[in-house]
Amino acid sequence: MHGGYRENAGRPIGARNKITIVREAVQRLCEEQDYNPFKVMIELAKNPDTSPKIRLKIATEVAQYLSPKLKSIDINSEVGKGITIILRKFGDDSPLPLMNGVDSELVQNQ
Repeated sequence: MHGGYRENAGRPIGARNKITIVREAVQRLCEEQDYNPFKVMIELAKNPDTSPKIRLKIATEVAQYLSPKLKSIDINSEVGKGITIILRKFGDDSPLPLMNGVDSELVQNQ
């Protein structure tokens, strides 16, 4: 019988894959050796003898763990058509007043 449900087939619930096992082993080894790669990179980045190119590479590497990467978005709009922006308070369905000159009818009719 191929495909479909088979009892006891597949990875057992809670079983770790190979990458997780390796990652946990590396983390355990770092803890045993009192080694923190982030501390090493930060110390290198703070050292004035480190080249600016290396310092920038370190800053870029560490920064990705401190804040999320921004993703681009596509806006599909025809040239000459406006964009309607609606601001709302949390828990309130009524639109907030916008800047002077904004067509309030557009906001009210949404």
